[in-house]
Amino acid sequence: MRILRATHLRPAAALVALLALALVAGLAPGTASADRLAEVRAQADKAEVELNALNEQVGVAAERYNAAQVRLDETNAKIAENRRLLRVARHNLGVDR
Repeated sequence: MRILRATHLRPAAALVALLALALVAGLAPGTASADRLAEVRAQADKAEVELNALNEQVGVAAERYNAAQVRLDETNAKIAENRRLLRVARHNLGVDR
């Protein structure tokens, strides 16, 4: 059985690092201003909200995938057992004739 892991936080960490780098670059000497800093912080806040929403969606999708995978594994086990029982029944039918 393959289980989907919630590894969606790695891209989030990369995005946060990228935003931090943009913030630092925006604050280079001679270019920093209170307005620019507020703008970059607002962008970072917006990106964080979007990331949190995406992480939630990925988590829900991972749970649904895992549940479907469990159902598939159970169904495949039942199919295998029914095939075994069918072979036994066919064998018994041939023996009784």
